[in-house]
Amino acid sequence: MILRLSNAGASLGSLAVALLFSACGDDFPDTKAEIGVEVGNISWPELIAFEKVALAAQTSAENRDRQGILDQRTEILEAGWAVSPGTTPENVPNHDRVHQLLGDLTKLVNGLAQSEMSDERLFALAEGLHPAAKTLIEVSGIAQKSTK
Repeated sequence: MILRLSNAGASLGSLAVALLFSACGDDFPDTKAEIGVEVGNISWPELIAFEKVALAAQTSAENRDRQGILDQRTEILEAGWAVSPGTTPENVPNHDRVHQLLGDLTKLVNGLAQSEMSDERLFALAEGLHPAAKTLIEVSGIAQKSTK
């Protein structure tokens, strides 16, 4: 009789633990995309903000809208220059690769700072911003909800 009570108590205990875990499990996101930009405690708001600006510039370049890019230039330069070694999170993996990609991004942004350039150069620089930002996001370990 005592053995049967022990088994019943163990079953109730197991059931309580199972219910506790199942009740808590649904409140937590399952994927990095559901978590947002601070996956792994890496947050780089300057890069995320720049990626949005770069996407708009890419769209203007794809539409061959020179004036649209020129109208966005101040925003592109400010957002691009904000993505720098000084704003890089200390806990990014692949520090060397991140710094290399930062150099590539800086060259693109600085290229857009020139006052005189051909349409083709302007479009090429603007089209390169978004892919550079996306690569930097991936290499730095930041995940975010997908953008086009």
